[in-house]
Amino acid sequence: VRFFQAIAESCGTPIIAYLNKMFREALPSPDMLRAVYAVQGVAGIKDSTGDRAFMERLIQQRPPGKLMIQTVTGLALAGVQAGADGLMVGTSNIAPEAALAVWAFGRKPDPESQSRAVAAQERLKQVTALYRIAAGTGGGSRDWVVVKEALAQMGVIRQEARYPAPPYELLPPAAQREVADQLEAIIGTEGLAR
Repeated sequence: VRFFQAIAESCGTPIIAYLNKMFREALPSPDMLRAVYAVQGVAGIKDSTGDRAFMERLIQQRPPGKLMIQTVTGLALAGVQAGADGLMVGTSNIAPEAALAVWAFGRKPDPESQSRAVAAQERLKQVTALYRIAAGTGGGSRDWVVVKEALAQMGVIRQEARYPAPPYELLPPAAQREVADQLEAIIGTEGLAR
């Protein structure tokens, strides 16, 4: 809690407290969550723990005027349905229409909308397969760098920042082709222009 207090005080602008996978082994207690939400300058919490029960607790304990943003692709639809205030899933860089559909249709209770939301969630899960290929770089938590580098080399996105020794370039040629082939299939399905 003191960590978030110090950052909020030094920024002079509202911040989002980021709870990532390292918290998964020792998730903050309900009292600690209330304390984080209560910090002056904390606008809300961004959850990347990947723990559904914890995400639901964050949403339930969220005080009025505070935000809870879900960032784990596999929990995007569950987060929307549970009442998350927003999504910030990394896969939305590759499949923005699917992420938007999860958000738009997941909030509607009618069966047709829910069916479309489930289909969009499945599409996002397909995108995460790219991260498993990228894991072959030994990049660990930097697997997303592989996907961004591949998108940049394909001319789909502009990559302003360069990472030291881009993991995409360290993949064996067959794995580079597999990432590129899957991205091309996704981009074609999503209707993105190059």
